[in-house]
Amino acid sequence: MSFDTLYKNMITLYEEEGKKWCDELPEKVDHIVKHFGITETLPYENLSYNYVVSGLMNNHPIVIKIIYDKKNLHYESKSLSAFKHVGSVNLLYRGDGFLLLEKSIPGSSLATMIDNDEDILLLSHVIHQLHTLRDYKRSDFRNLQDLFSVFDQEWNFPNDYLHKVRLIRNYFNNQNQQQVLLHGDLHHDNILKHGNNWKVIDPKGIIGNPLYDATSFILNPIRLLKNKEEEYLSKLFARRIKKISELQGWSEQNLTAYSFMYTILSWIWALQDGTDIEYQQKCANILDSFMT
Repeated sequence: MSFDTLYKNMITLYEEEGKKWCDELPEKVDHIVKHFGITETLPYENLSYNYVVSGLMNNHPIVIKIIYDKKNLHYESKSLSAFKHVGSVNLLYRGDGFLLLEKSIPGSSLATMIDNDEDILLLSHVIHQLHTLRDYKRSDFRNLQDLFSVFDQEWNFPNDYLHKVRLIRNYFNNQNQQQVLLHGDLHHDNILKHGNNWKVIDPKGIIGNPLYDATSFILNPIRLLKNKEEEYLSKLFARRIKKISELQGWSEQNLTAYSFMYTILSWIWALQDGTDIEYQQKCANILDSFMT
């Protein structure tokens, strides 16, 4: 993804306000850079909904992340502060519409570890670390059910999937679910190598069932998987669900159901954003087959 992708996404979602935000980015970055004495700035190439620039501040690698949505900025900053001692990058400063963050070095993502399923072991370790956190203010975060409320609307995909996802959501709502502070988007590219450790970036600030934090990982990295055949993906998803469930002490059936809910949620997001839905369709078909 490039700035063109960011520009298109922001106009699709926010129309004139999104265009105005994009047009003002150079001035915004210039102001931040001068105010904090940041040097050697370089925009990231992988831009989708936020504008991200790396640089040096007092000779330390940092990241400037400019965020349009003030609620998302709030949730991310609160999550980073909460997760500070259990595995997130450090939040250095929260400003008006932007965050200054510690930059992970070397910064390679978990996507480099997928060949021997080592990514599954590392994900399990990261989830365990994050979910041990108990000291946080619940009112600072949104609830997973807020995201799942979109299932109550009508969408342009198979009615049996919409019916099924509502049944699954209602089933879990009637259970005594454990509630933890979730990362909320714990896929491969949000887990980065930092020294000898792995740190998370881009937390979404959601409270909900721990199962949710494994779901985006199971379907990712999309850029490497989207052109794979269903047979390959089916074996990969089944293996990931089985191993993660064993490592976390979860029910495979429950993790499969949560992964299906996440897939439908991702499908809805793609419809809202006007992006391609082929991969979500493929994943939904596979996960549905696991439940029948």
